[in-house]
Amino acid sequence: MGSAWTSFLLSASKISPDPKFSCSIVQARSVSRGTRTKPDTAFEAGKPSKSICKLSYRRHFRHFQNLSDFGGGARPGIVHRLDKKTSGLLIIAKNNLAHVRLSKDFHDRQIQKTYFALVHGKPARDTGTIELPVGRHPTLRTKMSAGNTQGRPAFSEYRVTEDLRAFSLLEVKIKTGRTHQIRVHLSAIGHPVVGDDVYGERSYKEFTKKFGELKRYFLHAAALRFTHPTTDATLEFHSPLPAELQKLLNRIKS
Repeated sequence: MGSAWTSFLLSASKISPDPKFSCSIVQARSVSRGTRTKPDTAFEAGKPSKSICKLSYRRHFRHFQNLSDFGGGARPGIVHRLDKKTSGLLIIAKNNLAHVRLSKDFHDRQIQKTYFALVHGKPARDTGTIELPVGRHPTLRTKMSAGNTQGRPAFSEYRVTEDLRAFSLLEVKIKTGRTHQIRVHLSAIGHPVVGDDVYGERSYKEFTKKFGELKRYFLHAAALRFTHPTTDATLEFHSPLPAELQKLLNRIKS
């Protein structure tokens, strides 16, 4: 199979200079104790907001000849996804064995996913767990809804990291990966994600009057912790807030 580090790519949040691409390779580096290796090992690449996970991956990762095709030709290597207006870390499988094992780990809730979300208002408690099933909205089929009796179990944990008066910065960990889960859950407890015009339309309109249009969600996949699919080593990756989100935070704090 070659190097133990050739079984997956890690996609991190960097703004792509070409919006046609879902992600961009920004830095080749070893994920084994920081030592540099050949460019065909593990890579950190970019999933900016406003890019769609399933578009142009084969073309964009043309440097790599063996991305997994387990998920179908339209989504080579894609083990999990992020919403279009969400940035952050993604795992891209480079072969089918890695894809199967990583997919199983996601299914078995063995992969730890941590997000940063800026929400409207302040939750009643500084920490909490949201356990509401998430399913397709009964009438608006492009939306999801929480508490839907036909929905699938969904679990989100949050912790307030900063109280910003009219806003709160949350660290959110999800045990499941339902469509729009974090956005739906936070909206259900009365604290929609900043920039979310779908599940927090009223708050979104008020926000844009004061701060202008964000054009994305303030939701960022900031950390991933998982077991390497071939070596069983524990891996952990972190991605800082994109510049536009940090800039907004600074404006709110000033």
